[in-house]
Amino acid sequence: MNLLKKALVCAAMLGCMQHNGNAMNLGTKVVLGTAVAAGIGGIASYYLYPTRFPTPTGSFGVGTVKHFLRHADSPDLTVQFWYPTDNKLQKASVPWSSDFVTAIKKAYPSARLLIGCNRILTHAEPCAPITQSQDSYPVIIYSHGLPGYPGENLSLCEGLASHGYIVAGIGHPCEEYRKKARGPLSFDENQVLSNQEAERWIVDAQRVLDYLEQINVQPVDNRFYDKLDLHNVGMAGHSFGGSTAIQLCRRDKRCKAGVNMDGFLYGAQPTAPFKKPIMFLLSSELAGLRSLPKERIIQAFQTQENYEKACNSDRGDFAAIADAIGKDVYKIVIKDTQHNAFVDTALLRDCSIFTRFFDLNTGPLNSYRAHEIMNAYVCAFFDKYLKNEQPALLDEQQARYPEVEMQRWG
Repeated sequence: MNLLKKALVCAAMLGCMQHNGNAMNLGTKVVLGTAVAAGIGGIASYYLYPTRFPTPTGSFGVGTVKHFLRHADSPDLTVQFWYPTDNKLQKASVPWSSDFVTAIKKAYPSARLLIGCNRILTHAEPCAPITQSQDSYPVIIYSHGLPGYPGENLSLCEGLASHGYIVAGIGHPCEEYRKKARGPLSFDENQVLSNQEAERWIVDAQRVLDYLEQINVQPVDNRFYDKLDLHNVGMAGHSFGGSTAIQLCRRDKRCKAGVNMDGFLYGAQPTAPFKKPIMFLLSSELAGLRSLPKERIIQAFQTQENYEKACNSDRGDFAAIADAIGKDVYKIVIKDTQHNAFVDTALLRDCSIFTRFFDLNTGPLNSYRAHEIMNAYVCAFFDKYLKNEQPALLDEQQARYPEVEMQRWG
């Protein structure tokens, strides 16, 4: 007899017991028995059954490998690659990297109970051979949030690789920023610190572009030799990484298109016009359709006034950039989402009834549904501007997903 059946039996027995010496009526027994069974069953489902990440929707399997960029005059960088393979797994069966688990526990203390108590399975096979079905593949650089880690969005990176992209996830060194940000900072001081950090992240992204150019012509012991289509490079990022994606598009001619997933805009001249396709993929929180809880506002922005100032400023910045570019700009808002709905920590919340009680700043929309929508729009965007395809999803007059509000320029 499995644990859930045992839980139901225990609940039924408990419902038949007397409470404080008085026999319970039938309705109370049913309610109590059901509650106990649901609780035990929910906990059991979390601790006994693996959490599987969403199945990539492309035709390729997915491989992954990690590279390290070292330079005497610059901080070390980690680059995690995801790339197309011939072996497509039918379901997630590769254990989540222990590096990622450690990073999530550090970044999100409330998630410590969630991780390590059950198996978390993904689709990317370490060091698998790259498929030879095409001569080369377009490249997408992924930049995580602050604080964050290169594998914070396996759902998206695996999904893009399954559609024939080589994805390079940057592991930005954030220790100096963390040290400076620990002390009490005013809103203006935090803005200055964030703008300085943004400039470092832009340099990181350009270092990765330089590295991709190097390995693309290195034939010895290199799976990526001549496989990187460096004429078709895009960048996507979440939060601080989304800001980095927009800045790289603005400053580096090697980047053709960018996706900012729910990121404020930082760095020098964040609204300076440029002529490249971009997408803003926003939570309803940043789009102004719902507000942060008061305690989180105080923690992140010190005052309600600062929060409203920042949000209003960035909404104005989004519109200013879109108007300046004039065409090939998309604003996609996913309703009932919050900031972390776009990263993998959100998926942990919806892996069982038990874990839904944890606040991971994801919003009420089911996280697997949010990732389905996110992956569909990001992939469609890059299909259009890096592969020269015409995905119907971006041209529909009415959004295919009822949870989406879409605005298009040009």
